Amino acid sequence: MLRIDAPLITRLTPHLPELAAELLDAALNTAPAMARTIPDGHFYEEVATVIASSVSGFLQAIAEERPLTTAEIAELAGPVTERHAEDGIPLATLMVALHGGVEHLLNIVASLTTPDDVDDLVAFTLRLIDLLKLTTVVIAETYADTVQSLYSAEFEANQNICKALLRGDAVDDAVAGAKVSLADSYQVVALQVGSGAQPTNTGEVLVARRRARWARRVLDDLVGWTVLHTFDGCRGIVLVPNSGEHDGTVPSVEELVHAIQDRLKADIYAGTCRAEERAAIPTAADDSRALAELAQRLAKPPGVYATENLLLEFQLTRPSQVRDQILAKLTPLEAQPHLMEALTTHIKHGVDRKLAAAELFVHPNTLSYRLRRIGELTGIDPTTPDGSRLFAAALTIRNLES
Repeated sequence: MLRIDAPLITRLTPHLPELAAELLDAALNTAPAMARTIPDGHFYEEVATVIASSVSGFLQAIAEERPLTTAEIAELAGPVTERHAEDGIPLATLMVALHGGVEHLLNIVASLTTPDDVDDLVAFTLRLIDLLKLTTVVIAETYADTVQSLYSAEFEANQNICKALLRGDAVDDAVAGAKVSLADSYQVVALQVGSGAQPTNTGEVLVARRRARWARRVLDDLVGWTVLHTFDGCRGIVLVPNSGEHDGTVPSVEELVHAIQDRLKADIYAGTCRAEERAAIPTAADDSRALAELAQRLAKPPGVYATENLLLEFQLTRPSQVRDQILAKLTPLEAQPHLMEALTTHIKHGVDRKLAAAELFVHPNTLSYRLRRIGELTGIDPTTPDGSRLFAAALTIRNLES
C-alpha cells in the first residue's frame, strides 16, 4: 500500500507549488487546436486552481489510505466542466487535455523514481488510473447534463418568444406552452459591449458565450424569474417588466446594467426605452439600439442612456431633409482641413479662444482670422450663439457619419 511518507511521494512534494500550471500547460499542449484558439489565460484562473486542489485532495486521500470519492471529484471538476460545456469546447477536446495532464504527471513521478521505488510507482499509477476513471465519468455526465440544459426546449422556447415580441408577432400560443409569463409593458434595454462587434475568431466566440451566460445569471438572480433577452455576449435586447407587473420589486435598469458590467468586467453601453404595450416593443428596441450605439460612437462613458440623455444627438441621427441641410453647411470647409480643425476646436472650447488657439498651436489672432474665413465661406458666423449652435449640430452629424 502506498503511504504518504513514501520516498517517492516525499520527492514529489517540493514540486507541488508549480505543478498546477505545469500540468495545465501540458494538457493544453496535448490539445493544440484548443490552445491556439482560446484567449490567453482563459483557463488559468479557474482550472489551475482546480488542478492544485485535485492534487492536494489526491495526496490527502493517500495519507488517509482511502480512494477519492465520486462526490469529491464532482465538487472539483463539475463546475469547471459545466463552464467549458457552456463555452462550447468539445467534450473530446476536454478528455484529450485531461489525459495529457495525467500523462505529464506520470512522467514527472517516473523521473523521480529510483529502483527502490518500483512498488510505490505501481501503487501510485493504479491510484492515478482510478482517479482518471472517476474523473472521466464525472466530466462526461456533467457535460451531457449541461448541454441538455443549454439547448432544452424551455430555453429555446423563451428565446423564440423574445424574438417574436421584438418582431411584433403574436406570442399567446407560444407562451401557453412555456414556463414564462408576460408583462403588459416593458422597459426595453439594448445592451452593447464596447462597440458591439461580433466575434471574428474562436477565442472571441468563447469570451462572448461566457459573457452571455454570466449576464443571463445576473438577470435571473436580480429579477427573480426568467428574463426574456437576446443578449449574445456582444449585443442584444433585454425585456425588463415594469415594476408592478410581477410580484416583488423589479430592479431598475441602472441596477441591472451596473451588475452585468461588474460581472462581465467590460464596458457596457445600454439604451433604454419604455414600451407601454407589447405592440410597442419593436419600435422601443430599435430606438434603444440606436441610443446605445450613439453613446458609444460619441465616446460617452459606459452606462445607461435614455432618449432624454441624448435628445439632440438622437434627433440628429434621424434621416430628414433638415438634417441634410444642416450637414451641408460644412461642405465649403471639406477641402480646407485647417479651417475644419479650427471650427471643431472652437466649438469644443466655446468662448475660450485662447485655449482653443493653444490646442491648435496658433496665435489667437490666427484663430480669429480662420473663424472669419469660415464665416465668409459658409455665410454663418461661428462666433455668434446661433452660428455656434448650428455648426455644433453639423459637426455632430458629420462625426456620426464618419
